[in-house]
Amino acid sequence: MTDHKLSLTQVLADDAYRTKNFFAAGVLIFVLLSWLGVMDYAATEYVDDAIVQSTVAFASARAVNAAVSILQSAELSPPVIGGLTMGVGEVLDPINDLVEQYSTLMKMAIGSLVIQKVLLQVVSDTFFKALITLSGGLLLAAIYLRQTLYLNVLARIFISLVFLRFLLAVVVFLSGAINQSFVDQYAEQDLRQLDQVVNDMDSMQSNNTSNISDEAREGLTQDLADSQDRVSGIERRISDLQEQLPDLQRELSETDEQLAAVRSERGFGERLNPFSENELLDQANEARDQALEALESVQRQIELSEDELEAVNRQIVAIENTLAGRPNNTREAIAQGFSNVSSRAASFGSNLNLATMQSRLEDSVSTMLNLMAIFLLKTLIMPLLFLYLLLKASRGIWGIDLREVVQRGREELAVRMEAKS
Repeated sequence: MTDHKLSLTQVLADDAYRTKNFFAAGVLIFVLLSWLGVMDYAATEYVDDAIVQSTVAFASARAVNAAVSILQSAELSPPVIGGLTMGVGEVLDPINDLVEQYSTLMKMAIGSLVIQKVLLQVVSDTFFKALITLSGGLLLAAIYLRQTLYLNVLARIFISLVFLRFLLAVVVFLSGAINQSFVDQYAEQDLRQLDQVVNDMDSMQSNNTSNISDEAREGLTQDLADSQDRVSGIERRISDLQEQLPDLQRELSETDEQLAAVRSERGFGERLNPFSENELLDQANEARDQALEALESVQRQIELSEDELEAVNRQIVAIENTLAGRPNNTREAIAQGFSNVSSRAASFGSNLNLATMQSRLEDSVSTMLNLMAIFLLKTLIMPLLFLYLLLKASRGIWGIDLREVVQRGREELAVRMEAKS
């Protein structure tokens, strides 16, 4: 009974070098792929594009939401029936509820994409790659040194790390490929239609600000003062960050020189061997990576601060235009996260065709429903579906009895050798 089936440990520990080399090649291939990160780049690029698209869709939703809020506070004048005025917004409650649900879904989509990006960065980090390399090296040592006691444990650790390393990248890559091939074209079309609705509402906005209440004007004035204070704080932050750049650039140059010096001291054979270990070279590479990461982090903070400064300046211009009676672009203000100013600033003259705006909002209902379905499919259903399928496939792989596979191969080889003799 014991001779009929060989354990995986026995197969890898005996003199079957072909079997050992097969498993060793598989380990090396996975280690190499983990360092190349080709799929990581493609998956990250898709996530970045999807975040931009979702943000644009969310900004459009905020603009539509502001327009609905304006309409809900408006009244048709002159009186329509028996001296009564009719609230236009009273018939827009269903649209307003839909817009709020749409905004919530867009926030969920953006959150899902950000989480995917963070997890991609975690599994593609140098530390995680080094962990896979270390576990792979220990597994190879156990295979060739016949350390049967630790072989199964090391194999499971290595396979688990490889599974974690590539699972998310494969899920994002596959869902991104499907979306770009079949879904994105519909999303772009619906986004253009929603943008057209927003632009139409912008064109309907009146220059008349005489209807702004004293309370709204006071709120706008306070918003203006707060925004100006924010500008001062952001400018100080940018100045402090820019002062750090020379030191960080100098540190990066020094680490580049140290890395070049260490590389020049390596022997010819060591340079040709991709698996050679050099502690000084590893330390120099790590120091250079840390210096580059610190520099790029400060540069990103500067870019984000400059974007924030630009957004706040736009908010200031929007408030000043409103207080001065000049027209504003409602969608642009809301896209910069300024819904409170836009809702106060938006006012309509007596000659504004509110019925036309209401009609355009009603036309946007089907567009928003389509976008909700598309982004739900792109950011939630697709990734979860591929994750489920890959988990099922992994269970199937774990269920394969490698002992039987290897044993059948050896029995077939023995039969062929006996036939030849």
